[in-house]
Amino acid sequence: MAHGDQPDAYDYLATSKVGDLTVAQLEQTLENSFLNKTNIEFWKGPITMNKLLEVSRTYPGAGMPIPEEGGVTQVTITSGENYDIQPPGSEIWRITGMSMNGVGGQATGAITYFDGTTQQPVASGLAVTTGGVIIGAYGAVSDVQILNPILLTNAVYWKVLETGASYNIILTFSYQKVSL
Repeated sequence: MAHGDQPDAYDYLATSKVGDLTVAQLEQTLENSFLNKTNIEFWKGPITMNKLLEVSRTYPGAGMPIPEEGGVTQVTITSGENYDIQPPGSEIWRITGMSMNGVGGQATGAITYFDGTTQQPVASGLAVTTGGVIIGAYGAVSDVQILNPILLTNAVYWKVLETGASYNIILTFSYQKVSL
């Protein structure tokens, strides 16, 4: 391995799938951050890796969705329970729309950003009727303004809760992947 016990870019390429590499691992390969004649060969690896990751994980153009990557998901959140809208691995999702419908009566919903430990409320006390509540990614819910764009990662994601303890919620959301 190059630079003591730190793996170099080629070690990662030879032993890992591109989708399994983390930003922290890639940063480790760049610990030798100066450039001189003796480390030109080293820098060929990170530069090649950077281009490879850029091409394989994103669509050209900052924040553009990746064609054929995304979808619409529908789940039922039972009374008093929650559902995490959490991309797997290193993916980044842009939420493009969301709706909630009460099942059998008016449910009460909430949306929070969550990192596995701490919650940051986005909307709480949502009256989720059987007619539904539409939460547009480019608008507001009642008096609650949702910041845009809504980008979710595996580390910071949305937790959608049914807090009324009487009725279930059918949650439907659409997303586009902007990075793999």
